[in-house]
Amino acid sequence: MSAMAVIFQPEAIHLFTDAAFYDPSTGVLTGAANKVWRVPGVDAVFSSRGVRAAFPFFLELCAARNVHSFDELKACLPSVFLELDEWLAGYTGEILIAGWSESALRAEVLFRANHCDYADLGLEAGKIYRWTEGRLAFGFDAALLPAPADFTIERVISAFETGRRELLDLSCGEASEPIMAHAIGGFIQHAIIGPNDMSSQTVHQWDDLIGSPIMPVMSEPVPVGAAA
Repeated sequence: MSAMAVIFQPEAIHLFTDAAFYDPSTGVLTGAANKVWRVPGVDAVFSSRGVRAAFPFFLELCAARNVHSFDELKACLPSVFLELDEWLAGYTGEILIAGWSESALRAEVLFRANHCDYADLGLEAGKIYRWTEGRLAFGFDAALLPAPADFTIERVISAFETGRRELLDLSCGEASEPIMAHAIGGFIQHAIIGPNDMSSQTVHQWDDLIGSPIMPVMSEPVPVGAAA
């Protein structure tokens, strides 16, 4: 199910995601791509864990609403998710949205999962949750992340490195038997969302092989900018 992490800072949200796409029945890596997508016409980005089709489907549904602010987007999300559930029936997934609320003058993160894998955290399937401070992680333990006051990119990378060594249930607890595999890989994308600007860049890469399972012990970090 890969990984997403958020660190709130006074004037911005820092969103980090990995890049792995894989066969959910085997854990074999099928691709690596940027998982931070901008919401059309809005000061917000989104990411997802789960089925790959969630990215273009969610983008299309948001674009059809023709919204022009993060607050307008929030208002139409219930109907967006209702349609998304219909399009992705039978697949598990999560959507995280990070944006800047003009009405509240603050950064906000919205999150929704269509499965029950977060019941131990008190997160119900199908419910939209909102955060405005602190740190969040989906795909590994948020306690691995630095506190907002101690935030550095290097410490977040270290958290991803630790998290990717853990085995995850690729079915999110929905299968009769867990499908355990390493699921964090490819590279780490870092997006910054503030009141007047958004940016995104790759801050870390791994040498994971397409067509093979992710093997953290065998995989060494590759410096950003290294030749392909």
